[in-house]
Amino acid sequence: MRRGQRIAISAEGRWNYRGQPAFGPAGSGERLDTTLAPRAPLAALIGRVGDEVFLIGQGGQSQAASEGRLYLSINDVSGTFGDNAGFMNVYVQFPEERR
Repeated sequence: MRRGQRIAISAEGRWNYRGQPAFGPAGSGERLDTTLAPRAPLAALIGRVGDEVFLIGQGGQSQAASEGRLYLSINDVSGTFGDNAGFMNVYVQFPEERR
């Protein structure tokens, strides 16, 4: 991604971070200071570009604040991904830039 590039993301599916219950892309609503994105809900869909980690959740449109590859993940505590299960279908679009 390029800094300032427009992006639209949406997601659907269910996953869990420690067995039942399963959560959608918005996550559990609970927040933990030790997750990859402490300001985002636990089990929410998050993204990272460069050093910036951010909430995606249900999705929406935004502009990239950093430059680099887009990585996607469940918001969980680093090193505890072994007990995660489920899936998330994520749709990424790059709307045409207006000239």
